[in-house]
Amino acid sequence: MRGVLWEQSGALREQEGVLWEHSGALRKQKRVIWEQSGALREQEGVLWEQSGALREQEGVLWEQSGALREQEGVLWEQRGALREQKGVLWKQRGLLRDQEVVQQKQGGVLQKQEGVLQKAEGVLWAMGTGR
Repeated sequence: MRGVLWEQSGALREQEGVLWEHSGALRKQKRVIWEQSGALREQEGVLWEQSGALREQEGVLWEQSGALREQEGVLWEQRGALREQKGVLWKQRGLLRDQEVVQQKQGGVLQKQEGVLQKAEGVLWAMGTGR
């Protein structure tokens, strides 16, 4: 009986050894999984850093596009000021034309007055009272 018990205890020790091997293999698999999950967390960190850099670049682009829109607004204001100056110049040109017309009319009036004076002088001459 002792021999049978000894054999059974040997078989149990053998099973225990197999279980120890299995648990060692499981611990190795667990360590591999931990290493893989660590690598995945590291990749996730890299992706977060890259997405942060992309968001930062997006912010820079927004700032640049805002500056461009601001410059465009300044150009529109300058263009409007130039159109306003052009309008003032057109008005001044119109006033000069009006003044020229007035001067021409005044010249015509002076010519008419000179003609009247010449006629009066001719009448006086004809009457013998002229010079």
